[in-house]
This record gives sequence, structure tokens and C-alpha cells, in this order.
Amino acid sequence: MQLKMISQPGHCRDFWLYKRNRVRNPSASGWMDGMAGWISNSEKELVIGKLPELINMLTTRLRQLCTTPARPDFNHHLFECLALSVRILCKKHPGAAASFEQSLMPTFIEILEKDVGELVPYVFQIMALLLQVQHECPATYTQMYPQMLTPALWEASGNVQPLVLLLSTFIEKNPKEANTKMEALLGVFQKLIASRSNDTHGFALLKAITCFIPRKEMDKYWQSIFLSKYIKL
Repeated sequence: MQLKMISQPGHCRDFWLYKRNRVRNPSASGWMDGMAGWISNSEKELVIGKLPELINMLTTRLRQLCTTPARPDFNHHLFECLALSVRILCKKHPGAAASFEQSLMPTFIEILEKDVGELVPYVFQIMALLLQVQHECPATYTQMYPQMLTPALWEASGNVQPLVLLLSTFIEKNPKEANTKMEALLGVFQKLIASRSNDTHGFALLKAITCFIPRKEMDKYWQSIFLSKYIKL
């Protein structure tokens, strides 16, 4: 399920009211949904003031999910809160992305290593978002680049769209490194366009490749690219 920056019906301006409502409404998912609504609808200055505490709380709960699974809707709302927090804080303070990464990456890596299937797609989405808001590509993403191309990751249908987003963003931010694995990168493209359900994602990946990889580096690959497109047609 893809994260969406949607408006929620709640218009509460008090972060602490949501904490009190958790006692009245024991539904953890409902509480997390309300939190996403609070972040979306409240005045941004008020949200920014509460974000350090909120992020600490979300990170703690995320670590717990590595060993204690929760309902899918709870997972979705938790990651939605994280995505909203990243967007709001990094828009105001672009350098905050590094602090998010320092806080979240250890847990993200644990989720990926344990292959917590219901959480992995969300991890890729948040990683892509964190990379998008930065001018340069941190070393963490460069080190993970070979793993992004691992065929097993692309077998899970839920991984495809967020992985394409992450990979496309990486290509944009670090085309020189992306070019070092061009054969594997084109292999992913060919795999995606061979599938009726994933061909649009394949062409999205190709767009990133052709837009950001230097033309002279692409010259030797055009024939195989056009052949793949011709076979698809």
C-alpha cells in the first residue's frame, strides 16, 4: 500500500488530546490514524514543536514491530505519520533529513535484514522520501545500491513500486554510481516490462535511467533497450 498525504477528519490542535483519546479509544490503529490527521491538519509551527517527541515515539514503536507484528492498518498509519513528519520538518529545515536517517536507518536495516514482509515496502518509501529531500546522496544509499538490484527483492509485488521510486531517486542523486551497475539495472527494467502488471514501473525506471545517466555512457545499451521495448510491443 502506498503512502498518501491525505487529509483526515480530525481538526484537533492539541497533540496531547490524542494521547488522552488513546485511553478512551483503545484501538491502536484508530489512535495512529488520528495522529496522522493531527499532523496533516494542525498549524505547521505547532507540529514542528512537537515533532522531536513524536518521532521518538514512532521510532520506538517501529522497533517493536520488528518482533511484534501489528495490524496492517496500524502499520500504514505509523509510516504515514513518519512520511508527514519528514515532509514537514525537512521543508522547514532541509538538514533534518540527516537526523531522521540517524534515528531510523538502524531499524530500517533490521527490517530489511529480517525481511519483515509487511514493513519492507514502507521502508523503501520512507528511504526514497529522505533521499529526495537531500541535495547529495549519503553513503548509506550508495552502500545499499547493489542490494536494491537483488532479484529476490523484486519478486514481492508490494516491493516493486516503492523500489522503483527509491532506485529512480538514487539514479538522480548519484548517476555516476548508478552507472557502475548498468547491466543489473537494465535487467530490472527488462524484468518489469515483461510483466503486464509492472510494465509501467519498468518504463518509469527507464525514464530515470535515460534522464540522469550521461548519454555517452548509454550508447552501448540503446540496442538492447530498444529490443526490449520492441519485444514488449
